[in-house]
Amino acid sequence: PPPTHEHPLPGRGAVTGFVDRCWSDVLLILEADGRIWHERRQQMVRDADRNIEALRAGYETVRMCWEHLAHDPDERREVRSAAPPLSGWGGRRLA
Repeated sequence: PPPTHEHPLPGRGAVTGFVDRCWSDVLLILEADGRIWHERRQQMVRDADRNIEALRAGYETVRMCWEHLAHDPDERREVRSAAPPLSGWGGRRLA
């Protein structure tokens, strides 16, 4: 099935927010990190906290650079072929 977009962060509620894409049936999260929001140390720590929160709920988080997914068609093709569950990404600006 396709992923849920902007899915509530799985976990016990210690850290809250939404994840970019979530495949609940296979406990997989995809986060597309852009430079604006993810290059500061404080945000990197928060991202790690989110990863740990999801891991405690049994989810694996895959983090990719937004620029690769949004602007590099070869990278998109490679990601989609290497990880079949990601084929449901197909969201905004990735086609």
